[in-house]
Amino acid sequence: MAEMKLEVAGKVMADPKVVLTKAGVDLSPARTGNPVTIPTESWHSMHEQGWTPWHDKEKNPILQHIKDDHKKGRVLVTLCGEDVSMIGIAKYPNVTEVVGVDFSPEACKNFFENNKISYKESEHVSTSDNSKYKLYEGQGYGEGKEHFAKIKLYAMDFYKFPDLKLDQFDMCYDRASFVAINLHDREKYAKLIHNVMKNDGAYYICGIEYQQDPPVHFFAPRYVDVDVVTKFYKDTYFATMETLMKSKPHPYIQVGKGNPNLKEGAVTCESFFLFTDKM
Repeated sequence: MAEMKLEVAGKVMADPKVVLTKAGVDLSPARTGNPVTIPTESWHSMHEQGWTPWHDKEKNPILQHIKDDHKKGRVLVTLCGEDVSMIGIAKYPNVTEVVGVDFSPEACKNFFENNKISYKESEHVSTSDNSKYKLYEGQGYGEGKEHFAKIKLYAMDFYKFPDLKLDQFDMCYDRASFVAINLHDREKYAKLIHNVMKNDGAYYICGIEYQQDPPVHFFAPRYVDVDVVTKFYKDTYFATMETLMKSKPHPYIQVGKGNPNLKEGAVTCESFFLFTDKM
């Protein structure tokens, strides 16, 4: 069988099946129409292999839909990886700290090194289960320079993040996190988001729809539309929900050719939702 290539913004990358198999992902369920489970450790392997087609190379334009009233305080970026949108968020004048969480230390280091941000690395032990995690702290600055909030990235299991008992967050930015997690983790994830947010906090979440029937969830990014986010968040964890943006159907450039969720010629559209009034 010919090797399949993944095309991202015109750049040909390694065969996804080869990369994912090496990362320990069992792709066999997709052959029978079932979702693939992605082990947490596999994301780290993908970073080590340099296979991260989901990462934006520039600040995501979807940030323009974040309301000014929410650009403040402490901001959580879930499963952040190397997302350069954290730089855009750190430049909001009233943001005091950006906190990202990702399982991969490689991703955390790459973020700072690729963007030429000085940082320090330290290793810690969780008091809840004695598991080790790493903290990467970037240098923020304010007076005399363009405002740039301190960025802290925690390399750890996201579901253990609440065990650190940090202060709650004013805003959460979820661009490619909920769409990436395994389907059986969605309820656990939604509950975690609720627990780490302030009562007056704002939760921004991206969704993606594949324009084909039936919707499929073989691999990340998985199908997430207004019905999915309503099911997991509205009237359970947040009282108010808004749809801020829904794009016109278009080819999904970031994943593009080789995405097992897409049939030949299928297109996608992306959405951006806001949840407020924590319950």
